Amino acid sequence: SYFLHGSISLAKAGAFFCLREMQARQRKMHEGGNDGRLQCQKEQGYLNGYPARGREQMKTKNRRLWMAAYTVIAVFLLVLWTAIQVHGNRRRAEHASELLMAQAEKIIQTNEEEEKILTESLKENYMTRAEAVAYILDHGGGTEDLEEIASLMKVDEIHIFDETGTIISGTHPEFYGFSFDSGEQIGYFKPMLEDQELTMCQDVMPNTADGRQMMYAMCWNSTGEYMVQVGINPVRLLEELR
Repeated sequence: SYFLHGSISLAKAGAFFCLREMQARQRKMHEGGNDGRLQCQKEQGYLNGYPARGREQMKTKNRRLWMAAYTVIAVFLLVLWTAIQVHGNRRRAEHASELLMAQAEKIIQTNEEEEKILTESLKENYMTRAEAVAYILDHGGGTEDLEEIASLMKVDEIHIFDETGTIISGTHPEFYGFSFDSGEQIGYFKPMLEDQELTMCQDVMPNTADGRQMMYAMCWNSTGEYMVQVGINPVRLLEELR
């Protein structure tokens, strides 16, 4: 906008100067009477015996002034047209960019909502897998079969907790002895000690034992003697999200 206003002002000044020059010459001749006309004639070459040459010089000067005025106006119009085109292209580019950003935000929001729905569905599925492991153990499966059961259920870890919330068995002996009081992540399931009907699933977060990113689901067995927890790592989770 500064460029446009500056160009308009420059063009106006040039045209005004040319027209002002012509008007000044005419006013000088009109207001000065014979003296004024004589002065103009001197300036234009009427005296010294060359009236024809003076008239020709005046016509030439007038033509030059008009040509200068036309040139200034033409330049002004060209600059104005260019500025309008640049402004219009800029506005169209900004509008297109705004549309693309809006579409991208909508796609991201849609993907986030779909991922959230799918993640909640997977949580339900993982709690069902924990219940399935508890069912197998209640009907003849032994703790020595936990690795095979984990492979069958497509989970990465299985942990058995006693009624106090302490790990007493599972696929990872190095986790034995950890309890709901051992850390924030594992303590998420502490409400299950008060309600044996409760089944819970946790978001992906670093586990208490070794800091690996995991998602855990947990339930009580049918007799209320112990709790079964299954763990799924993010790689498996991402595969199932796809």
